[in-house]
Amino acid sequence: MHGRRGTLARESVVQHSPLLVAAEVREVEGKDKSVQTLLSLATAIEEDWLRELFPEDIASVPRVFYDAGAKRVYAEDQLRFRDLAIGARRVEPPPADAAARLLTEEVLANRLTLNDWDDHLEQWILRLNLLSQWCPELALPAISDEDRRHLVEQVCHGSFSGKDLKEKTVKAVVKSWLSPAQQELLEKHAPSGLP
Repeated sequence: MHGRRGTLARESVVQHSPLLVAAEVREVEGKDKSVQTLLSLATAIEEDWLRELFPEDIASVPRVFYDAGAKRVYAEDQLRFRDLAIGARRVEPPPADAAARLLTEEVLANRLTLNDWDDHLEQWILRLNLLSQWCPELALPAISDEDRRHLVEQVCHGSFSGKDLKEKTVKAVVKSWLSPAQQELLEKHAPSGLP
C-alpha cells in the first residue's frame, strides 16, 4: 500500500498556521511510490473569524480519556467547528468521577493493578459470597461483579494515574461493605483459617 502525506507548497505563506483552507490539492507520486498530497493556494483561517462568522457552529466539548502509554487520565476542552476539532485546552485535574470510571476499566481489564487487592481479599470476598449463599438467614450481602466494579471505582476515586493507585488502601473500602456486626458473623461462621 502506498503511503500518503499532506504537505503545504514551499512557497505558501501559511506554513505555520494551525487552521487553513486549501483551494488547490494535487497528488504527486514520489520515487519510493509514496503519494504526496500537495496543498497550494492555501489561506490561513483565524479562530476569531470563525467565531464572528459562524457563532452557532463553534462549540467547546469536554473530553476525558485514558492514555495507555502514560497510564494516566487526561481531560481537555476541545474546541470544535462543526465536526472539525480546531483546538484543545488541557484541563487539570480531570473530573474525578470520569477519571475513576476510566481507571476502573483498566483495573478490571488487569492493565492496572491495585497492590492492596490481593489473594487474602479475594478469599474474604469468596467466604462472604459462599456464606451468603449457604446461610441466607444471616442476611449477609454478597458481592456481585457489579458490586466489585462499584468498589473498585470507589477506590479509584481521587486518582488520575496508575502511579496514584499504588498508594491506595483497598481492604478498608472493601470490608466496609459489611457492618462491624456482619463482619463478626462472617468471621464466626466462615473463619479465614483453622484455629
